[in-house]
Amino acid sequence: MDLPEEGKIDTPITTTRIAQQTDTLTNIIEKGSTGRIRRKAITLKKKNAKTARAARLLKNVKNLKQKT
Repeated sequence: MDLPEEGKIDTPITTTRIAQQTDTLTNIIEKGSTGRIRRKAITLKKKNAKTARAARLLKNVKNLKQKT
């Protein structure tokens, strides 16, 4: 397996998104304040949960429309 050129990394969207979230968390960690880290981690969790919930609801609506 060849390594990609320097500065270029081939990653699917999901891993990129996770990487961005960890980057934001590490930035906060470097700045200090554990309370802020905890809050940021919770908001990131909530965001992911919300998108999953929204997707599920949309799917349910779509299924209902198909049945009627």
